[in-house]
Amino acid sequence: MKTRIVSPIVLAAAVAIGVSGCNFISPQATTYRYDASDGVSGNTGSLAIRNAIFIAGEDEGVFNLIFSVVNTSDRDEKLNVQLEFEGEKFNRSTTLAPGLTRLGGPDEEKIVFEGVDLALGSIALTYFQTGDESGTQLNVPVLDGELQDYKPFVLPEGFVPDENLGGTPTEAPETNPAPTN
Repeated sequence: MKTRIVSPIVLAAAVAIGVSGCNFISPQATTYRYDASDGVSGNTGSLAIRNAIFIAGEDEGVFNLIFSVVNTSDRDEKLNVQLEFEGEKFNRSTTLAPGLTRLGGPDEEKIVFEGVDLALGSIALTYFQTGDESGTQLNVPVLDGELQDYKPFVLPEGFVPDENLGGTPTEAPETNPAPTN
C-alpha cells in the first residue's frame, strides 16, 4: 500500500529534476546581452549606441558610420565620435534629440570619415562620448556593400557631406575619451 503511494511521488520528483536539470548545470542563454548582427553596441552616459558598423564608400578612404542611438534623457545630447587610425584621430559630432535616432541611412544624418584607409573585414577603434562622461571604446567592424542589406549605406562616388546632415568634423576634445569596457 505504501509503495503505491510513494512510487508516483518519487517518479514525479525524478521527472521534475530531470527536465529542469539543464538550468542547474548551465546558465540560461537568453539572460546574456549580445550583438545579434554584424555591428557592435555600447553605452555612454544617457546614450545607448546600437549596431555600429563602418561601410566603405565607392571613393577610396571614405567610410559611412551607421548605427542607432537611443537618448534616454529628456534633453538633446551631443555625441562625439572619434576614430583612431594610424596614430591620427578623426573627430565628428552630432546632436541627438531624446528617443531613437538612426544615423547613416539614405535619408538620415551621416557621420562620414574621409582620408582613412580602413581595411575591409578589420575593426576600427572608435570612441563614443557625451557630456562629461568618460566615453566608451568600441571595436567597430569595417564592411562594404557586398551584402544586399548594406548596399543602401554605401556612399556614392563623389559624395560630399552636406553641412545640414551633421556629423561635421570637430576639433579634438581637450582630453581624449577614456575607454570603458
